[in-house]
Amino acid sequence: MKLLQSILRVLCGTTLLFAGMLGGNRDLAPAQAPGVPAQSFVLDAHKLFFQGQGTEAMASYRMALRRDPENLDAWINGAVLLCDLGEPDTAVLWYRRALTLRPDDPKLRTALGELLLRRHRLGLAAVEIDRVLALQPAEHYAWVARGQIAREAGRKDDAIAAFEKAVALAPQLTIAHYWLAKARESAGQLEPALKAYDQAVIGDSYFTRARQDFALALARAGYASEAADQAARLIDIAPNSEVYQGLYRSLVRGAKTAPRKVRAGRAKGWTPPLKLPPEENFPLRTIPPVGRVPMLRIGIGTNSMGRSAAWRGVRFSATSRFTVYDKVSGRRLAYGAPEETWEIRAGRGRPARLELLNPAGQRVGRGTRSLKIQPRSETGESTFLKEPPPWNRGLERRLKGEIELTLLEGGIKVVNVVDLESYTHGVLSAELPVTSPMEALKAQAVLARTHALYISGIGKRHVKDGYTLCDDQHCQVYRGVAAETGRSRSVVDATRGRVVTYHGAVANVLYSADCGGHSQSASEITGWGDLPYFKGVPDVEPGTALPDSPWALRQWLREIPAAYCGASAHTHPSHFRWTRVVSAEELGKRLDQGLAIGKLKGIVPLRRASSGHLNAVLVRGSKGQRTVTSEIRIRSLFGVGSQRSSLFIVDTKWDAAGRPENFVFYGGGWGHGVGFCQSGATGRAIEGQSYGAILKAYYHGIEIGHLRY
Repeated sequence: MKLLQSILRVLCGTTLLFAGMLGGNRDLAPAQAPGVPAQSFVLDAHKLFFQGQGTEAMASYRMALRRDPENLDAWINGAVLLCDLGEPDTAVLWYRRALTLRPDDPKLRTALGELLLRRHRLGLAAVEIDRVLALQPAEHYAWVARGQIAREAGRKDDAIAAFEKAVALAPQLTIAHYWLAKARESAGQLEPALKAYDQAVIGDSYFTRARQDFALALARAGYASEAADQAARLIDIAPNSEVYQGLYRSLVRGAKTAPRKVRAGRAKGWTPPLKLPPEENFPLRTIPPVGRVPMLRIGIGTNSMGRSAAWRGVRFSATSRFTVYDKVSGRRLAYGAPEETWEIRAGRGRPARLELLNPAGQRVGRGTRSLKIQPRSETGESTFLKEPPPWNRGLERRLKGEIELTLLEGGIKVVNVVDLESYTHGVLSAELPVTSPMEALKAQAVLARTHALYISGIGKRHVKDGYTLCDDQHCQVYRGVAAETGRSRSVVDATRGRVVTYHGAVANVLYSADCGGHSQSASEITGWGDLPYFKGVPDVEPGTALPDSPWALRQWLREIPAAYCGASAHTHPSHFRWTRVVSAEELGKRLDQGLAIGKLKGIVPLRRASSGHLNAVLVRGSKGQRTVTSEIRIRSLFGVGSQRSSLFIVDTKWDAAGRPENFVFYGGGWGHGVGFCQSGATGRAIEGQSYGAILKAYYHGIEIGHLRY
């Protein structure tokens, strides 16, 4: 009798627990017709998840489970969504219920173990992770979790062994290398720790937490100069970071007094394992501009917003004879011979004027506020410019065409007047490695030409600056003659005059480094408008499954699916998939500065594009909550320096008191992900697609037009 009573109590408890898991949000789940199947509610919930309606999605998952308590999809996806919504303890119950239906699923049990670990329930987490590894010894995320459990429990040797197993199974997983470095360092194994840090930052050069810890570990080991170098790279990533600037100053001071110590066995950075074809296979000179080739005005030495930098002065030489004119009056100031070094500087008199100095340093002319250097040959000759000492900050270019110099407040504005084809030569290998397959390079050349024409003729974004395009990522990266090789010249000449058109007009061709496996539609991004050819497309083989649910998206970003834009000899692995650890303190300060939310309490992903890219994120803080909908702000606010893209999921790690301690980001791609995918173009070219087919794969309904010149 007592046994029967005990069984009844257990059954009643199980029923109450099940009812509790389904009980929330009843007002959002109205009664439906009896004939509607449970899976219909599941599919509706998936759609609501991507639309950013998490509460409504949970109501739909609960309705599915009222129809069918054994619906595995509802339990699994509901658990993922509950974590996003900030209900991790309820998510634990949902994962446990899912595991009663599929107890031998290693990924599902790993998800439960990781969540228990993130909730600081180490004993329960260890039980689940041990079961995973008994089922599937090659589950690398389970080894990472085992290492973290051991590390937090103070078992240093066990932690090191687990992380070493993880990096052996998944050498591309940067957080495994990072946690291995931390475990070795805490065990006093400083030299082995440095090797693991090395692998973490080689695996992802933008993993700032790893690079900062690496710099500090190098300093402790006595490698002062290398430590300062790592701090300098942090400043390159986040120039405005006071923390990184302070770290750099401190390490530079230490490097000045410390004995120079060089570390043996330093890992080499990632390089494409390719050799360029011999230069003699390609022409050494390009086709000279003939006929009505459009002319462009390029701002040289511009900043991230495309504004002109003030050159402190300009030293120049040319490969041909040249003439210097006063641009306003047209008056000729001087002739110059090939390879002579001349200088233009701001004069000291009033009104301010530009002065021309000959190779002997003698002033030979004073112009107005603007001068022009004009080569006396149109056969591809160039002019070399650089800032003179003591001001030289690395500003230097070798450029074809004419050079205009105009006085600015604090210096001189430099503009290169160049024809469209010569400009394309100066862009191609600056935007896509010249080692890339030929058809990918041809597609990029067509885009460079098209983008320049669109910005200068339709966008007109730099009219007030006195030029049509800038020379950096705000428009396109233009490096002039330095970007040219025989291979790149061959590509540009082979596509001469080719542009992307839509209904007969030059198209607005956006592109990014890596879409992460699926480009996103511009219409899904706040403020981007809607053009017919900016539709998101899969960057995978036809028939490949794509993520359409919370669980599928999570697995897709944590693993390495097959895709044209995936890692290859041409594409760095971290351009396609990346992982980051950011401390709650560091991220909280950044978000408070940008959003005034006070102390960070949580991050809730909201609306996503069909590609998985985040288009809205809710940030909760002690002073309230804010929603971020700008694509560029999502990327910039949630990473120190920046996240590579808005295609990411985020896991919260809490401390023993339930406060956020770390945030772990699992992401894909690099850039906004709209339009042409450079890594994907490379993969498509490897598979034998032509440059025309590649362009049409990313821009729906376009044609390849031909400028007749």
